[in-house]
Amino acid sequence: MKRLLLRSSSFVRAARRTVRKRPDIASEIMSQKVMERAKTPLFQQALDTVGKLPPEDQETLVDLIQHRLVEWRRAEIARNATATLQAVREGRARYGSVEE
Repeated sequence: MKRLLLRSSSFVRAARRTVRKRPDIASEIMSQKVMERAKTPLFQQALDTVGKLPPEDQETLVDLIQHRLVEWRRAEIARNATATLQAVREGRARYGSVEE
């Protein structure tokens, strides 16, 4: 399950960037990506299982997954911050602009 959430969070971030940059094609891209993901047996099995739940339970599941993704992202940011601070302490950090 953790592996699926990691892949999903990358997909969600990419989709959000697309929606912000190109709202005109975002729906089409989302549909294509969802269909690509739906071809995997594990993903299809998960969709089938969720589809059997009552609508209220499906909404609860969506909320739960969103909260897990937020917590995962927070933990990822904290890990990156810790690594960055360690690099600064050890003198391994480089300073400069984005262009450099």
